[in-house]
Amino acid sequence: MNRPCLMAAALAFALAAIPLSGALAQGMGPGMGMGMGQGGMGRGGLLPDPAKLPDLKARLGITAAQEAAWSSYAEGVTAANEMRAKMRAEAQAQPMPQRMEGRAERQAAGAQVHEDLNQRRAALAELLRPEQRALLDREAPLLPPPPPPGGMR
Repeated sequence: MNRPCLMAAALAFALAAIPLSGALAQGMGPGMGMGMGQGGMGRGGLLPDPAKLPDLKARLGITAAQEAAWSSYAEGVTAANEMRAKMRAEAQAQPMPQRMEGRAERQAAGAQVHEDLNQRRAALAELLRPEQRALLDREAPLLPPPPPPGGMR
C-alpha cells in the first residue's frame, strides 16, 4: 500500500476511534451524538451530567427509603464522568500510535463503567414508584452496551 493510502486509512481508523477515546460512555462530545432525551441530563453524550443530579433528585422526590440507592447511583455518575475526563485527557496527550494501542484497554474500562452504572441505576429503579421510574427512564436512561472490541457497530 502506498504512503498516501496508508495515511488515509490510518486517519479514517483514528477518526472512528475518537468517540471511544473518551471512555466510551460519553459519546462524541458536547453537542454531538445522542442526547439524553428531551430536557435530559447529558451535554450531548450518554452519561448524565453530575451537575444536574440535584435537580433530578428533587424532581424525582427521592424518599428516605430511596436515599441510599440514589446516593450510590449519583456517586457512580460522578465517578464515571471523572474517569471519562481523565481517560480523554490521557488519550489526547498521547501520540496517535500509542492512542490506538490503548484503545482496547479504554474500551474494556468503558464497558466496566457502563455495567457498574447500569447496575447502580437498576438498584435505584427497583425502589422507585412508577411515575418516578418514568422520569428516570426519560432523563437518565440505561447506558447502551459499548461497541465490541476492535470496531464500531
